[in-house]
Amino acid sequence: MTIYFYKEFGPLGYLASYYPEGFYSNGIYYKTIEHYYQSHKFEDSTIVSEILNADTPKIASNIGRDRKNVPRKDWFKIKNDVMYEAVKLRFLANKESQRKLIETGNNDIVEKTTKENYWGCGPNMDGKNIYGKILCKVRAYLQKEASMKYLVSRAGYEKLKNSLSEIDNAITDTQRKMGESVKIDNDLRENPEFMDLRVKAMYSLPAEKEKITEMLQNAVIIEDTDEVKNADDTYVYVGSKVEIDYDGEIEEYTILGSSESDSENNIISCDSPIAEELIGKKVNEEFDFRDMEIKVLSVTRAL
Repeated sequence: MTIYFYKEFGPLGYLASYYPEGFYSNGIYYKTIEHYYQSHKFEDSTIVSEILNADTPKIASNIGRDRKNVPRKDWFKIKNDVMYEAVKLRFLANKESQRKLIETGNNDIVEKTTKENYWGCGPNMDGKNIYGKILCKVRAYLQKEASMKYLVSRAGYEKLKNSLSEIDNAITDTQRKMGESVKIDNDLRENPEFMDLRVKAMYSLPAEKEKITEMLQNAVIIEDTDEVKNADDTYVYVGSKVEIDYDGEIEEYTILGSSESDSENNIISCDSPIAEELIGKKVNEEFDFRDMEIKVLSVTRAL
């Protein structure tokens, strides 16, 4: 099935470059994909500033398309890369739109516009559809990241490394105990202690070691993510502390990595149901969760 979208309105509007979702890059805030794309077209700081401050993506586009404004010399060589980066950054920063894009699966995405043969499909449906293809490319990147990455704080990462060392020590200690058990009773069929130790040394501990090793290999340190580095605390993200009105009760949570929940300290995993609902929500946004009303009161960086 092919997914067709046009402009920033309706249920598929989130796919459009004009869709009103902002993001940060290198400390600069971009109101939309279009603001990012058009501002990177020029080296003149005055023009760039004018685009960044444009109230709407349409105004930003008009400034960028104005023939009196001379683009950088290499623009036509890099413009596709710039658009890809803009699309990727916006979807990385906005979790709800990211989820929607990932859920489009492997379907083709087409910007159905009769005015654009390059970015869209054009009036005869034979245009290059470069923007649609970029969306598919970003989706593949997000799908891969979602399936591989293991979010963890720097402190949590160090705990995982320590756990790995502890498992190696436990394997060595178990093997030593196996040897001592054999000395006591070398009839292994009648030596349940040895058999229990053998299962632990050959299967249980190595399986646990393999799991932690995979976590470490796929680990993404929360403090190093662009989301945390560029956070403006207007929305909930992994690595933030969020205060919420939970059906009339004030609660405060810190959202950390997949295996870092700690109820005594109000730390919740990013994979927990409440965290999945909170991530991406804006300050003062209200929503329903399990028949209860929740309002995001404040967000601060926790790491």
